[in-house]
Amino acid sequence: MSNDDFDEGDLPELARAHSEGDVTIRQIATLTGLPSEDVYERLTELYDEHDLGDD
Repeated sequence: MSNDDFDEGDLPELARAHSEGDVTIRQIATLTGLPSEDVYERLTELYDEHDLGDD
């Protein structure tokens, strides 16, 4: 996926992949064209919303 193909709807799938250790924040930033700080903030929200990560 290039950042031209990025859709906000892809973020939950990317967050899940991140929680499973399959992709890094830096990789998501490169794929989406978003700054790493924005990716971190969005992932934090998605982790909370979708109950991802460690309890």
